[in-house]
Amino acid sequence: MGSVSLVTGSDRDGAKYATDTVELAVSWDGSDDTDYIQVPVGDEFFKNGSTTVVEDQDQYGNRILIVENESMGRRLYLPPEGSDVFVGALSSNHDENFVTHAIFGRETLAEEIANVKDGFRFQGWAEASVVATDADGGPGRSGTYRGASGGHVDFVNGDFGLAATLRQNPESRESFGVQAWGTVTADGELIDTEAAFINARRDGEQFEGVFDGQVYGPEATHVGGTFSGNIDDEMGSASIVGQMLLGR
Repeated sequence: MGSVSLVTGSDRDGAKYATDTVELAVSWDGSDDTDYIQVPVGDEFFKNGSTTVVEDQDQYGNRILIVENESMGRRLYLPPEGSDVFVGALSSNHDENFVTHAIFGRETLAEEIANVKDGFRFQGWAEASVVATDADGGPGRSGTYRGASGGHVDFVNGDFGLAATLRQNPESRESFGVQAWGTVTADGELIDTEAAFINARRDGEQFEGVFDGQVYGPEATHVGGTFSGNIDDEMGSASIVGQMLLGR
């Protein structure tokens, strides 16, 4: 599998990194190459509690590395062996009032986007944290939700549409949907976005939120984004934050 280690500033010619960013050195068995990935999690992620690295698969059979900290409850999904696309996600498995979701990766450059002459279908996974209350002050549909995501990014017409269906576990009948759409810029940024959350608080309800995304990889092979939204009225509340990570 290889190894993942924390890189300090002095290890990279005295380079300085923001206090909320760390760098991982990822090396693979049988290779002398080391990939460096900057991740916005902070040094405390590695200092507090035990940090483990395991190899796993996503729901499509793609190999991934999962770096998890037992104290902070956070996970990093790192690229599979041999990948030249540094794409991953940070999240929390704690059902708290404050959770963090983020996407990081090697962003597609404008000149690379210019070489793409078509639109593509993408598929992947999504994860979200929901903190909710019902009309009586109960926990509502609070919890961590995961599921499949899919959609398109059209580099010719400059638009995208992504969607995900998430559940607390694969057998759960209770789910909610996330939809996001907007414009793709010349350098692969997803802007002018809109997002909708369907049945996140209760059946038959939809409310709006925000989405922020980016195309990744030298051949625009991945797309990732974060989303959030909330609603609060006499029927209760729901706050959502999460991410999608997809490939073609």
